[in-house]
Amino acid sequence: MTDFGSVTRWQIYGRWALLNLLAFGTLYPLVNWLTSMRVTTFGLYLDAERAAPFVPIWIWAYLSINLLFLMPPLVMRAADLPVLGRRMLAATVASSVIFLALPAHLGFERTVPSEGVYRVIFSWLFQADGPHNLVPSLHVAYASLCILSLQTAARRWVVRAAWGLWLAAIIVSTVLVHQHHIVDVMTGLLLAVAVCRLLPARAGDSIAPIVDEHLRKTTAEAR
Repeated sequence: MTDFGSVTRWQIYGRWALLNLLAFGTLYPLVNWLTSMRVTTFGLYLDAERAAPFVPIWIWAYLSINLLFLMPPLVMRAADLPVLGRRMLAATVASSVIFLALPAHLGFERTVPSEGVYRVIFSWLFQADGPHNLVPSLHVAYASLCILSLQTAARRWVVRAAWGLWLAAIIVSTVLVHQHHIVDVMTGLLLAVAVCRLLPARAGDSIAPIVDEHLRKTTAEAR
């Protein structure tokens, strides 16, 4: 028998994911390209930060955000997914405006590792992601929005702590793979908090009553 709740969650999440992918795929590279053409950019970092080690193995934590993106429809209620979708979209638009208003450049000198798999991954990463969309870190903002939503859905503190550890690993990785500086991380966290405050979960979300009614019927039939 088809799990209606699971199908509905994936359908809702899929629509929002597509919208967010279109927004990100359009705005992020466009803003990066525009900033690369500007004469003046800002180095928003401390000189001491440039001594941070480059640790290629942390790329796995950095890339784990792609796995994190698959978690919401597995864990969250269908009625809560549009809230996360709106927040992610707002973070993309807001960060793009900030990137243009505060053009920055990376303080690290990007070095492609010599090891096989890491050479491939970092060559692709450095080519795909220019060193300008820095403040705030959208990587941190996205991860924070997802984790905050997942923690809200969790009932046990152990699960919430596990989500928090995953977020911490992603945050640390952004610095250790030389993609971001400390101010980028902090502003990414602040952006996530601000978006959550400006776009709180709405009990009267238009889709919530419809989804909940279907889930109640499905549960009743299963019994």
